[in-house]
Amino acid sequence: MTIANPFLVRADEGQYVWRLGAMMRLLAVGAQTQGRFWLSELTAPQGSGAGLHLHTREDETFMVAEGELTVRVGDQPLELGPGDIAYGPRNLPHSYRVESPNARFYVLGTPAGFENWFFETGTKVDDPSSFPPPGFVEEFPDPATLAASLVKYGAKVL
Repeated sequence: MTIANPFLVRADEGQYVWRLGAMMRLLAVGAQTQGRFWLSELTAPQGSGAGLHLHTREDETFMVAEGELTVRVGDQPLELGPGDIAYGPRNLPHSYRVESPNARFYVLGTPAGFENWFFETGTKVDDPSSFPPPGFVEEFPDPATLAASLVKYGAKVL
């Protein structure tokens, strides 16, 4: 049995990535958890989210701290508010959308690995308090590019 090393992430720490209209703070990644899980905090405006997709390698759990989300898992639309949790098992299509003016929520992926997709396809942010800079325009990938980037992570857009 391999024992993971303990670690601590303070409230102002983490690795920040801007991806698809949301600020993501990666709190734990596979390198820290020996591949057991990754954990992120997202801050996102109304209307942002992830369209219907499927993971074949990991489960995802959504936990709302502030605001409201709709998480669709399979055929079930789940309305989440502060303190609510929704579980999306692997191989079951899911999506999420921010319904309130803003939301802050956590996504836990088990096992780790998919967090690397965010690092590869997002914009690294060194100082989240000054992002986005004036004039910043995010270029959203075309659907084919987005779909192709997910393949090596065992995920696909539906």
